Amino acid sequence: MAEGPPIPPNELGVETPKNITFEELLQKRSNHDIAILIQKHPSIQNENILKLLSELNVPSEIISLLKADTSRFTKNRNLAHMLRLLGRQGVEREFAIAFIENTASIWEESEKAIREEGYDSEHNLQNANFILGAEGSNTTLFWTFAPYLFRELTNRGLDQSRAIKTILVWAKKAEKTVDHKRPKFHVSLQGLEFTNKYPADKEYVLSPNPEDISHKFTVQTAKHIADLLLPKEQK
Repeated sequence: MAEGPPIPPNELGVETPKNITFEELLQKRSNHDIAILIQKHPSIQNENILKLLSELNVPSEIISLLKADTSRFTKNRNLAHMLRLLGRQGVEREFAIAFIENTASIWEESEKAIREEGYDSEHNLQNANFILGAEGSNTTLFWTFAPYLFRELTNRGLDQSRAIKTILVWAKKAEKTVDHKRPKFHVSLQGLEFTNKYPADKEYVLSPNPEDISHKFTVQTAKHIADLLLPKEQK
């Protein structure tokens, strides 16, 4: 039985919590854990979407950023994920707001890199959108893990912009290594490749209940992913 990423030992000698296996997650997740998007291509100009944002008490400056045509990281299917995350509390909403606040400048930096260095520039993160805005396992798991990965990265000292960039680089690298023979179900996100051992229904999203196993497994695995993404001095 695959055990998933290890939990590091507690330096104080206190007994550490049992590592949750991916098998346990798949067995115990509930039906409402599967993402239900409002619509595949929502428009921020739609009156119902604007009404929803108001009902969710989304700050006016965040709504203004969503209305501005400056970042495709928050458009189309990505906006549907933003709406779902903004409707939650805690880590998911925190990530959504930080993502909206920071991706316009990141998109502009990518545009500049393309003009000056070409589309293959390492500073161009636009290819991350092939993961963020697609359909399939990579996309679902990206939006599941990104909030807790963001929290883990900022807890380790990265500012919000650097943490978002690190997450987008994570997605960009996954796009380069996806198995195009079965792109919908193959997971190429670093640290989550172990899910390819499981059936196509391995996808899950975070439950509305923060005490649910989906949150516990994601917290545990986000720590492992952060270890992979950060240099040794930031682990």
